[in-house]
Amino acid sequence: TGYVDLYEESTVVGIPDPLTSAAYGKLMVGDKIKKVKISGSRDISSEIVRQYYLLDILLYARVGDTVTITVDRNGVELDVKIVITESCIVSC
Repeated sequence: TGYVDLYEESTVVGIPDPLTSAAYGKLMVGDKIKKVKISGSRDISSEIVRQYYLLDILLYARVGDTVTITVDRNGVELDVKIVITESCIVSC
């Protein structure tokens, strides 16, 4: 077809300080991020097939929104919910 389909994997490689990270204790190193959904000020979701998709969708998150991240953890798919707080935005 003359087109290339490029798929990238987004894997959690570290979790910041537990005092400033909303993801601490929810995401684990090695989790493969499959999908992100933001609910609240705007409802938007995206399958994460390129690494920049993750950054792009998180730009829409606002304080009070719930971000649901679908991850593959050791072959099991699960949803991780994180509520965006002012402290997690300021510290990032």
